[in-house]
Amino acid sequence: MKRKIIAAVFTGMLTVALFPAIAHAEIENPEDYMGIWYANYVIYSDESSERHNVAEYLNQYLEMRLMEDGSAYMEMSYNSEESDSAEILKVSWKLEGGKILVSLEEGDIYLDTVDGEFVGSLDEDTQVIFGRELVQTGEAQSLDNLDDLEDSEKAKIPKENPYIYHPETDNPEEIIARYLGAANLEKGYEVSVDEDNGTFTAHWAGDEYYDPRDYVGSYRITDDNYINICWREATSEYGDKCYGAVLVDRWNQFTINEDLGNLAEVMTAMANDINSGRVFTAYRTEITEGSENQGAVKFIDEDYEVSYSYQIIPGADPMVTLTRYDSEYDYEQVYTNYQLREML
Repeated sequence: MKRKIIAAVFTGMLTVALFPAIAHAEIENPEDYMGIWYANYVIYSDESSERHNVAEYLNQYLEMRLMEDGSAYMEMSYNSEESDSAEILKVSWKLEGGKILVSLEEGDIYLDTVDGEFVGSLDEDTQVIFGRELVQTGEAQSLDNLDDLEDSEKAKIPKENPYIYHPETDNPEEIIARYLGAANLEKGYEVSVDEDNGTFTAHWAGDEYYDPRDYVGSYRITDDNYINICWREATSEYGDKCYGAVLVDRWNQFTINEDLGNLAEVMTAMANDINSGRVFTAYRTEITEGSENQGAVKFIDEDYEVSYSYQIIPGADPMVTLTRYDSEYDYEQVYTNYQLREML
């Protein structure tokens, strides 16, 4: 776990580009830098020195403590509010060439002052800005950042509905890209908007099976902070629509409360989505608990019944899995609420 966190914070998106000229200053009195420091921002050199808040962009927390005896401690977690998820790593430091050198198995970190800030660098491609106070501007900015995590780690991270538009913080490009991804079951859309005209273009790079595609469309931000869009492939005369309220409601419908109080409602919504044409209701859903956080569930629509086994991963954003062997087609159906809430 701790190796993954360190790699994600310090080396997750390296390139061979160079930083612009910055003013370094040698550290003459290392005792001034003893104590606790928090990793607040990460800068990748291929992004014009744009700062990403570590809590928001990577949904991670890193605390560094420098001790006068030459030892150092790093505490790392995916969520600073989950104390039991923290990893504490004991390392060492020394003064070398006017910089504080922290030695880890994953690589050395050079710490010095840059334009008056305390900055950590592994190389010329990535910088981490440390501060005496923790700065947390939000939770995971992009759902794509979660792809490489284990399910148990994903469930620990609190998540807001990503389809709601927040004028103060969000931008329409991200929302539109999620809409297209949900409609086409693909990720990686690059979206540009023309705010004056309410139009956008989108590009999908393709994969090993499909060629790249380009889209054009229009969008409108509603009074309820949804974004309604119409789009079509650039080479086609025909298009499609996606109303923001549909995806906003779908996300809410398949999201389980941390106390699991709406578990039956979410599992019933999943069963209705999986079994097209059926109308199951939560009050008729029968849950039989087995061992902790798993068991069997039966869904009933008039005289039709279908049963699944279920397993719950509790956390700030609980995950539930429904599994059923389909004897007709000889395969095992496996669905999670995470999968269903991100697709139309």
